[in-house]
Amino acid sequence: MKIFKIALLFFLISCANESLGKRPDHREVKDTVQIDEVGINDLDLGDSIKTVINHAKWQATQQVTYDPTYVVLKYPNGDVSPNKGVCTDVIIRAYRAINFDLQKLVHEDIKSNPRRYKNIAQPDANIDHRRCSTLIPFFTSHATSLPISNDGSDYKPGEVVFWDIARGHVGLVIDEKVPGTNRYYVVHNICCGPQKEDVLFSAEIVGHFSYTPW
Repeated sequence: MKIFKIALLFFLISCANESLGKRPDHREVKDTVQIDEVGINDLDLGDSIKTVINHAKWQATQQVTYDPTYVVLKYPNGDVSPNKGVCTDVIIRAYRAINFDLQKLVHEDIKSNPRRYKNIAQPDANIDHRRCSTLIPFFTSHATSLPISNDGSDYKPGEVVFWDIARGHVGLVIDEKVPGTNRYYVVHNICCGPQKEDVLFSAEIVGHFSYTPW
């Protein structure tokens, strides 16, 4: 599996500062992914989480260069160029599709609850929300923490999963199942832009959340 090769190269870098080896391009990845017959409209999901999932799936159709460069952003609703991004941007952009701005939400929470974010010396609205190490304590406080298990059926569409790859990696579980399994595909960006892949158990899971703040 491609993700295991990538993980071996990943130990020196973080979710917002990664450099990966060569990997198949978008077309090769997408051509090998099979679509499950059960679609999002057949699942018992609310409209908001359907929108989040559909936006993540749409991201996986776009040409996005993995670029962890620090960028000064506008505030709120600041974003890097749409053709660039890292793993956290998949989640940030998906939730902005329903008008939830994690940049603002995380920044305000850091200012209000600094003890919650022990890794931050000084709040920085340009980057804090784009770090897995910051998103985890935010979700721990504001989302529903779900069990971490080895059973694929425990991970439902719309849930956010963090892995112990370098200093953090994150993806969104979508509504399409991996054929012949009880687990769903994940949209994530580990080097080559957002991809829809079977990566749920590719590394140790360190966070599993349902974030439905509406």
